[in-house]
Order: sequence, then C-alpha cells, then structure tokens
Amino acid sequence: MLIVDDDSDIRAALEEMLELEGFLPQSALDGADALALIRRGFVPGAIVLDLMMPVMGGEELFRMLPPALRERCVVMTAGEPRPLDGVPVLRKPFEMDALIRALRAVCAARPTGDRTQR
Repeated sequence: MLIVDDDSDIRAALEEMLELEGFLPQSALDGADALALIRRGFVPGAIVLDLMMPVMGGEELFRMLPPALRERCVVMTAGEPRPLDGVPVLRKPFEMDALIRALRAVCAARPTGDRTQR
C-alpha cells in the first residue's frame, strides 16, 4: 500500500487507519517521491493518491506509472475531484469508511489487484 499526499497530517492519519484495517502502508510526500520509491523497486499492492500536490501531482504520477501499477488498486483523493481513466476519486474531506470501501471495491474489480492488501 502506498499513500501519496503532500499533507503530513493526512498521511499520518491514513497510515494509522489503514494499518488498523490490515493494510501495510508506506507513504510518499508527492508524486516525484512516490515515483522514486517505485523506481527503487517498491511495488505497492494499492495506491491512495492525492490529485493536487506540488512538484508532481497525482494525475501526472498516475500517467507515469508502469501499466501494471496503473491496473492495480488506485484510489484518488481531491478537494475538487474530476474523472480520471475510471479511477475512483474521493472528495476531501472524506470518511475513512468511504476510502476503505473504495479500496476494497477497486481491488476486487482488478484481476491484478493485490489480495493481500499490501
């Protein structure tokens, strides 16, 4: 599980809550940080990705991901959501239950999704 958000409070809250739900979260400060992590070999089973971030936003990162990662479990978050290639987008602020439901739904729908919730 990879959490990509430029807000440290949001990252910390998501890490804590997702860990309680059985995920193994790791986080990145922005899209560039996440891309560097992935290029070093980290392969997330799911990604929670903020749409608007400095340096590299979520949409730019999403388009730069290898196809195998784009097809995994990806959920976007945004203050002002807009559709992106069939990826669910949750409006901030969102309820944690809504994020968990979105992650489980998108992971169940993806044949390449990581069922171990990493």
